[in-house]
Amino acid sequence: MQVEAIYPSVEHRRAAEAIADFFSGQDIDAALLTCSCARGKASRGSCLDISILYSLDEARMFHVKHSWEQFHESQEVFQKLGMLGKYSHVDLDFTDGCFQPQDWGWTGGPDNFEEEKSPY
Repeated sequence: MQVEAIYPSVEHRRAAEAIADFFSGQDIDAALLTCSCARGKASRGSCLDISILYSLDEARMFHVKHSWEQFHESQEVFQKLGMLGKYSHVDLDFTDGCFQPQDWGWTGGPDNFEEEKSPY
């Protein structure tokens, strides 16, 4: 079974394709569509949330992030996405996929895990 993403606009789809093309040439583990676009609940003004999973060392990851920033700034596809609305931009997050829970008291408020983006 093949699942196909449904984007709220052509600009969202083109930006996602540009991101996939860029990261297919990088040494990462996965690029995941997350949040409202992944759930099919995004609107034209929604951001495009992508999580990049990696298992690279810090120096190599620095290079990948720097390359991404240069690519993102240079591509018109991302500027066009940004013109759709206040929140219509790429929200790209890099993660190694490991969550290390910390001690947290009952008066500490939400921890980082509770504040992370959820696909639900």
